[in-house]
Amino acid sequence: MRITKKDFLPSALLCCSFLFLSGCATVIEKIQHTTGNQVEKVEQLAVDDIQKQETEEMPRQEDTSDLPKSPAPHTELNDILNDEGKGEYAGEKFNRGKVVQALNQMPKGLSDDKAYAYLLGLVGENYRSDVERFKNLEEADYEEMVDVWVAARHKYPKPTPASASKDKPSSALTPEQPKKMNMSVMLDASGSMKSQLSNHSKSKMDSAKQSIEQLAAALPPKRSLLQVKVYGHEGTSAQKDKERSCRSQAKIYAGDKWDREKLRKALSQIHPAGYNPLALAMGSSSKDMQKGAPATVENHILIISDGFENCGGDPVQTAKQLHREYMANIHVIGLDVEPETERQLREVSTVTGGAYQTVTDEKELKQAVKERVQMVNRLNDPWQIRALQTAIHAHHQDEKELTKHNQKMKKKVETEHQRLNEANLYIKKEGKIDKRTWTEIDTWIDQRWQQLETFTEDRYGEVDSLLDSEFQEETHRLMNEWEKDGGKKEEFQNKAVQLLKEDLLKKKAEEADGLTDLSNQQSE
Repeated sequence: MRITKKDFLPSALLCCSFLFLSGCATVIEKIQHTTGNQVEKVEQLAVDDIQKQETEEMPRQEDTSDLPKSPAPHTELNDILNDEGKGEYAGEKFNRGKVVQALNQMPKGLSDDKAYAYLLGLVGENYRSDVERFKNLEEADYEEMVDVWVAARHKYPKPTPASASKDKPSSALTPEQPKKMNMSVMLDASGSMKSQLSNHSKSKMDSAKQSIEQLAAALPPKRSLLQVKVYGHEGTSAQKDKERSCRSQAKIYAGDKWDREKLRKALSQIHPAGYNPLALAMGSSSKDMQKGAPATVENHILIISDGFENCGGDPVQTAKQLHREYMANIHVIGLDVEPETERQLREVSTVTGGAYQTVTDEKELKQAVKERVQMVNRLNDPWQIRALQTAIHAHHQDEKELTKHNQKMKKKVETEHQRLNEANLYIKKEGKIDKRTWTEIDTWIDQRWQQLETFTEDRYGEVDSLLDSEFQEETHRLMNEWEKDGGKKEEFQNKAVQLLKEDLLKKKAEEADGLTDLSNQQSE
């Protein structure tokens, strides 16, 4: 189901006060050195007397060789989307006073494209990660996820006539002896976990620790065994400490009875430190895997991380081996990760039939952990239903992520359009450009905005349709597998409807939370 919301962006004109703050000349230098089309130096474009004055006032030039490029004045969509540049004050770095300061020192006499490039060098956005996010969602592979369950179907117990009754046919749900869950939580303790989860005051590490305590408290003691491991917790992120850090992994807690103080004390001694030896930590968990899976016990690994392997290991191959040897399902919670990291972490879960979820705040993190706890009550469901639950969860998260990204990119495009228009109007009023140049730049700004808006909406629709289509295909496939095992089609359909209703209720609750958050943001 597609959800659209109009982004509310307050409109305000640029402050017209003439500000002389330190560092303005540096901004101009950065634009000169990094702009995509190499805008000529100010002194080459201004009239002689202004050129002399500005050259005298210019402080000693900084080394800008490592600065990112500013956006080039492209007019074609593909060029805009693939541009590596980003304005000095784009996005969250926007500072109205500094933008006005830089615009005040913009020389007269710039050509149309150079004046436009100057504005982009200040507030132009970069859209490469947005394109990549759409691509990642488009490549979500429900088929590969279901393949894992189909390949292992012979290892799951089938319904037996002895378990049949009037109320529960033998081909329906068949809880024999309740299974147990062996849960191994793996906490990323690399240096990047010092950063905050979204805009919250807590670090990712503190939020993750709290979620692990939540998980431990909720797991049923008679049906679960918990281990907590950390990795990357030794050394630093410096090159000299890489070898030590890449060898660091340790079990800090284990038990079938929850001990709050013991777990809390163990977690309190862990702090973000070094590199990310994810594959090493995963491989070491083989010692904690239980025999008899998946008939009497199930092995599950939950990774909580904000990054991917950077010690030379191969987490995907390690994941495949753990699933092949111990039937381990690996689940991953990505903490506000970048598109490429998300793609890598997601593959780790997909190849084991596990669940992946990106979270951006503590509320989402708590919900993700809650869903892992709820797995315990589903361990005795037939494998087709388990696979369906996994597919429903994946589809739900992808739809949620798609909607969120669509709204985020729309807001980004609209904000850029507003800032570029305001900057263009300001330099016209200040006499930096004439009316003809202002009109030409205004046309380019509107074309950029319209193309990006159309791209966002089109990609949203394309990916949304693709996700729905693939999900439906895998649902039908699982229903056929159900019938192959002697189950009745109606039983599977009834269970599927029940699960989808539960998913729909979850969506409505999330939408309500989203509207509340939006209302709170607008009132602030």
